[in-house]
Amino acid sequence: MGESAMMSNQQSLNVLLGFDDVQILKAIQLGVSDIVAIHFMSGVPIPCIERRMPAYLDMNLIEKTDAGFKITPEAESEIESISD
Repeated sequence: MGESAMMSNQQSLNVLLGFDDVQILKAIQLGVSDIVAIHFMSGVPIPCIERRMPAYLDMNLIEKTDAGFKITPEAESEIESISD
């Protein structure tokens, strides 16, 4: 497969993640860790957040902690580049 046909991880995330996803992930990145607080910070409805969390976990964008959720170290720079 040629270089032009391959997407980088950042390009893949830019395609997969929409505005609501970026808002949710930015809220988590700022330290908001529970679903209700993520809702208030991002403006995304709670059911939408609940549906997206398993995908973020599978994509290794977030981790589940005792306090709720946090951004993975690997995802920090990618989220910054998406939201710029």
